[in-house]
Amino acid sequence: MNWRRGILVVLLSFLGAYLNANEILAQSIWLEPLGDKEINLEIIKPAFNEDGYLDADFTTFTLTYFLSGRFAFGENSRIVGELPLAHAATDDGNDSDTAVGNLYLGAEFGQVRSGIQGDVGVRIPTASTDNIASIVGAFSDYVDRVEAFLPEVLSVIAAGKYKYRSSEGVGLGVRLAPVLWIDTGDGGGDSTELFVLYSLMAWYESEVVGIGGGFSGRFFATVSDADFGQRTNHQLGVFANLTLGRWLPGVQLRVPLDEDLKDLLATEISFSIGVKLD
Repeated sequence: MNWRRGILVVLLSFLGAYLNANEILAQSIWLEPLGDKEINLEIIKPAFNEDGYLDADFTTFTLTYFLSGRFAFGENSRIVGELPLAHAATDDGNDSDTAVGNLYLGAEFGQVRSGIQGDVGVRIPTASTDNIASIVGAFSDYVDRVEAFLPEVLSVIAAGKYKYRSSEGVGLGVRLAPVLWIDTGDGGGDSTELFVLYSLMAWYESEVVGIGGGFSGRFFATVSDADFGQRTNHQLGVFANLTLGRWLPGVQLRVPLDEDLKDLLATEISFSIGVKLD
């Protein structure tokens, strides 16, 4: 079994499914967009359970990075890009790897902060293969963006979102996003798989502080012989950020809800910094 097929089998086993022969978005759903021109850096620190699939003692600097940006190209339209990177190192010094993920290129339509919005894009299969850093990267944001580190997989993404903001600073958001995996390798097996991502979020924001929480999930639409619980993964998350002029620092915490994923991953804590360019 080659590396690509191996990692797909491991990841999809958490949904209770198997490949027979073998959030999603350019910016995390837990980050607040600043405007039509911005750059964001996310740094994720996953906390793996000691007896899980990744049976290793990782150093403090085992981290996953997402560098993303959005740039206006018309009224209520933006080009979006993201570069994922991951680094993994063990305390015993035997393993130390860095991996490049799948580059995301896409477009957003609609107002940034409220109303109906749409996203379309692709993750180009540029991911590194056959190292521990790729696995760490994939599990760092498994529910929302596992596609960022899957080798030899082209992901086609479309998303619909709605955001509501009241005059008192209360906000609500909902998102639905189909994701199509297309096998670009030569290992054979099924050529495509379909997933559906979904989320519901609520928050409060003032001129300086924003706090909130939410729920997100992943549904494996094309698997057979599995019930709903086996075909899904879910997580809860909370976040907080500060608005300091054109800068937006923030912190996010996510906790998996499914037993299979909890056996591997305890929590994901991330830090972000965004800068508004216009």
